[in-house]
Amino acid sequence: MEKIENFNISKKTLIAMDNFSKLLSSEDAKSRKIRITPNWLEVKIAGMVGFYDCSKEDNSGFQEFVIAESKKFLDLIAKIGLKEAQFKEPFSYLKNGDTKVKFHTSPLSAIKPIDKKIIDSFDQADYLVKPFELDLNELETFFNNSVNLMGYKHIKFETKNNGLKIIGYDKDNIDNGFYEESLNVKVENKLDFSIAEEHLGKLIKSNYRVHIKEKIIRLENLDYEGLNYYIAKDN
Repeated sequence: MEKIENFNISKKTLIAMDNFSKLLSSEDAKSRKIRITPNWLEVKIAGMVGFYDCSKEDNSGFQEFVIAESKKFLDLIAKIGLKEAQFKEPFSYLKNGDTKVKFHTSPLSAIKPIDKKIIDSFDQADYLVKPFELDLNELETFFNNSVNLMGYKHIKFETKNNGLKIIGYDKDNIDNGFYEESLNVKVENKLDFSIAEEHLGKLIKSNYRVHIKEKIIRLENLDYEGLNYYIAKDN
């Protein structure tokens, strides 16, 4: 078992791990796993993938492993820090001075790696509309009114009169009204794209660039380079 000294996890990587852990909070306990590699982190939940390219970060000593108890792992790092690490299935070790922690790691096969074709496809320009930006203030205003106040469970991006709207509604109860805001985006193509509120609501509060294809939407975090979320169309 290889011993890694001067082990380090960057602040941005920890923030991404913490967010991915929160994304998993509503999943079945057996599904709460994060794949951690020297160059990226990934997490999968129903209808959504979180992917963080951390290749530019100082993550000294990272090896590829899958962890189920990500919240406990993060809490341990916060409390004891990390100076050394040893990785081996089914258990790995963290050490700082005389403090040593043994924790369970899952087989790499526990999470099927993300299909890189999905990621690479967003380098191609076959978008339904030109990519646009959603700033933090717009997102927070929308969520406060549509989700927190009105309780709507679904979100739709829809074109109306060459403008783009973000709409909160209930797919299973269309008689329950809707909440609509205009985005400062001009579009030429017709768009009607819905996602579940629970997916968008768990993202890191930040500014995003939105890329929409036929069946999937990519939210590119503009404040944390390399952090992206891929969400399937709701229907």
